[in-house]
Amino acid sequence: MLDPIFYNPQTVLSHEQCNEISNLQVEWKSGCWEKGNTVYRNDSYAVIYHDDYWMRCKRVMVASSLAPCDFVKASFNLHKFTANSLYAWHTDQKRLGTSVCSRSIVIGIKTVSDIVIETVNGCFSITQGIGIQIPSKDSYQLIGPERGENLLLVGWGMQRLSDIYFSQKNFAY
Repeated sequence: MLDPIFYNPQTVLSHEQCNEISNLQVEWKSGCWEKGNTVYRNDSYAVIYHDDYWMRCKRVMVASSLAPCDFVKASFNLHKFTANSLYAWHTDQKRLGTSVCSRSIVIGIKTVSDIVIETVNGCFSITQGIGIQIPSKDSYQLIGPERGENLLLVGWGMQRLSDIYFSQKNFAY
């Protein structure tokens, strides 16, 4: 059975915090990712660090045996989606030093239309300040608006590799 903290939209940031994030002066980078003739990603993104957003995400990324979360990664990616942009099907399973990503949180920051998140467990629509948590092993895609611009913030809950190895050991004598 799926833990109720996943795929359950919830308020993470206030409208004021979202407006503050959308007004940040950031250096946008191209998120273009192509393979052959297929485009997997054509959004823009910026890496941001902010203690207040980090604390808010940490509060909602509570314990789950499905995707344990020892800590929240210090940086976030702020994504800009314009008309017809997308970040196609992918997982966020990745290793960073001595930790692995156990879950992602996607939060609507600025929405001209609802942000569509398509997952293996269905389609979800989020608006400003609303976030949804996704286990890192589950595939999902983000779809841009038909017109205008949407901003969303992505953060990651991390699990120490030592916890994974320890939980997989068989200590029976």
